[in-house]
Amino acid sequence: SIALFATSCKNEKDVKDTASPAVVIHSPASGQNFVAGDTIVFSATASDNDELHEVTIHIHNETTDEHIVQSDIHVDASTYPYSFSYIVTQSDSTEFHFEVAATDHSNNSVSAEVMCTANY
Repeated sequence: SIALFATSCKNEKDVKDTASPAVVIHSPASGQNFVAGDTIVFSATASDNDELHEVTIHIHNETTDEHIVQSDIHVDASTYPYSFSYIVTQSDSTEFHFEVAATDHSNNSVSAEVMCTANY
């Protein structure tokens, strides 16, 4: 007599990742005010339960429409820390818009943003 057994193993890659990445902005605080000579530290961390695909960083001077930082970074890691320092000058009298967006390999995405001001 012959016995046949059939089993099925589900590959983890067959399970669709529906969890969005996370973005945490560490600094500056939303609404924080800076004056000439201050250093603004733009700091954030993007992470994912599996693996990030892309992290987009925008730091924008709202008054002059200048893009201080505009980067699309291809990432193949579960965590991506980011930090950039900017020294406020006397010519800065503006709002800065800091936005970080993250997308994972399953095309789930999330973004976070803060605004801070500089007054001379």
